[in-house]
Amino acid sequence: MSLATSPQKLVDAAVSTWGRIDIVVNCVALAVNKPFESQTLEDWDLLVNTNGRSTFLLTQASLPHLTKGYGRIVNIVSISGRGPPPNQTIYAGTKGMVDSFTKCWAKELPPKYGCTVNAVSPGPTKTEGFAAAGEDQMRILQPVIDQTPVGPRMAEPEEIAFAVAFLCEERARWINGAHIVASGGLFVD
Repeated sequence: MSLATSPQKLVDAAVSTWGRIDIVVNCVALAVNKPFESQTLEDWDLLVNTNGRSTFLLTQASLPHLTKGYGRIVNIVSISGRGPPPNQTIYAGTKGMVDSFTKCWAKELPPKYGCTVNAVSPGPTKTEGFAAAGEDQMRILQPVIDQTPVGPRMAEPEEIAFAVAFLCEERARWINGAHIVASGGLFVD
């Protein structure tokens, strides 16, 4: 999704198959886990383009096809956007960007497109991307994971998917601008 043309291609394929778009889930992310002084402009471009620009472009491309009165936009942010661990300067910044998108779009888009816009912030979750963080980053994160109030573990992907599905239900039509932190209580605002 880091290519500028990828979001439009995805939307075109969905509309070609189903004729409309009911739900947009912006669930894209790459992380670079390095000390701040080691992060590069290449890391910046990669993460900003993948995590921020692709969310912006996919949402924008989807709007003309969003089912009016039912459309749902759910942005996957991250607990790192609000309580970042060490070595995630750029990643946390891009997730903060997507959090800000959610707030802006929740005010701007519903009157025009009859949709809702919400966010889900997962805490540490058992995904391929999280596993790729490497042993050094896991040594930094493990004490944080061990302090999770609901239990000293990472989330299962289906636990995060449930929060997203909840926001996409027809009965959630009055929930707009919400930010669900699905972290087992690891971060409480």
